[in-house]
Amino acid sequence: MSFATLSHVEFQDIANKFAEFSAEHHLGWQLKQVDSADPYLVYRQILHRTTEGENEGLHEDIEQEDDYDQTTVMSQPEATNAVDMEYHVVYSESYQVPVLYFNAFHSDGRLLKLEEIWNNVPGSHQQRIKHDKWSVITQQEHPILGRPFFQLHPCHTATLMKQALAGAQSSGNYIVTWLSSVGPVVGLHLPLVFSKLCGNG
Repeated sequence: MSFATLSHVEFQDIANKFAEFSAEHHLGWQLKQVDSADPYLVYRQILHRTTEGENEGLHEDIEQEDDYDQTTVMSQPEATNAVDMEYHVVYSESYQVPVLYFNAFHSDGRLLKLEEIWNNVPGSHQQRIKHDKWSVITQQEHPILGRPFFQLHPCHTATLMKQALAGAQSSGNYIVTWLSSVGPVVGLHLPLVFSKLCGNG
């Protein structure tokens, strides 16, 4: 492994360890497989939209997939600003890196539009990627499910990981390092306990 990229076998091994760790600690990530396609990681959470000050954007609720009940959440009046987020981590053969696919739904089940997705990116991240925003977040067909999903485009992932792992003796868990770097752009924050997979706890 070059640290910056992953082979298909390396990705599957790391994804399996990530999913096993999540199951052990009840963190909500699952490894799923459709027919004979490659397995991919899945996570769902409820975020709430705020529009004030530095905290503008999507923010994590306390609920995770393990105790997620869509009917209950949608029937609550206070959930009108809730956004149901579904994240998939899928391996890209072309880029030899994982890709974060995601969809976001209003409380009435409607998909958020690309402009709405961008408007919910936290301000600090908007400033960093504003000149490249439409190539960072794009809408593509999910390579396994064949449905439209948003994605964080993987073209810069290898460069990001090369910088993130510079001087490291090993990559720890590539997925943990990568998701910790890119996930916050779309409201995804890994619990600190995942650092144990990188040998930091």
